[in-house]
Amino acid sequence: MTYIKNKAICYLNNNLFKLPGGETMKCPNNTHRSTIFAALFIMLMSTSASADESLKSFSPELPEGFMASLAQADINEGKALFERKCSTCHDINAKGKHNTGPNLWNVIGRKAGTAKGFDYSESMATSGHVWTLANLNYFLQNTKRAVPDLKMSFRSLRDEEDRINLLHFIQQAHD
Repeated sequence: MTYIKNKAICYLNNNLFKLPGGETMKCPNNTHRSTIFAALFIMLMSTSASADESLKSFSPELPEGFMASLAQADINEGKALFERKCSTCHDINAKGKHNTGPNLWNVIGRKAGTAKGFDYSESMATSGHVWTLANLNYFLQNTKRAVPDLKMSFRSLRDEEDRINLLHFIQQAHD
């Protein structure tokens, strides 16, 4: 499989193959289209979410120092992030409504896919996890990995400081 992936990388990099030391070499002339397409298929399949990474069967832990960082988080920056990244689809007010996404008031501690009155995707409704800080952090890193086949168009918030600020804001939204 590595050979096929290398052939696809050669093709995609204009027939230049990068060696581990950073050097490049010209790819062999026998790189055929069928090999390229097979390699691309394998590469795509190997990067998709596996069942072992979904929240249905995986319980993530918070990174070391996360809780200490959360205690120092900037709630105003978290609110600004929510407004920029989340508020188009989600409300977070106690008496707020569902939009494209469910209302996130009291989300921490709620079983995923259970907010009354919201029509969840089957993958979210059957995911079986409870929204903890660890699960939300993991979900925000890569939504499709955490809940495959999700309808949600938002994909990730990769910066840890941004996630910490956002989660600090979200955890304040409860009774």
